[in-house]
Amino acid sequence: MQQVRPRKSPKNAMCPHPKIFTTDLTEDVHSFQWNKKV
Repeated sequence: MQQVRPRKSPKNAMCPHPKIFTTDLTEDVHSFQWNKKV
């Protein structure tokens, strides 16, 4: 159950991690962590 979200999503902006990482893998990890948080 992996939700693929757009690169620039409001939830991503809320992510505490800096925007230095722009790789798909990092974005996926952040999204996964965010989903786990919620």
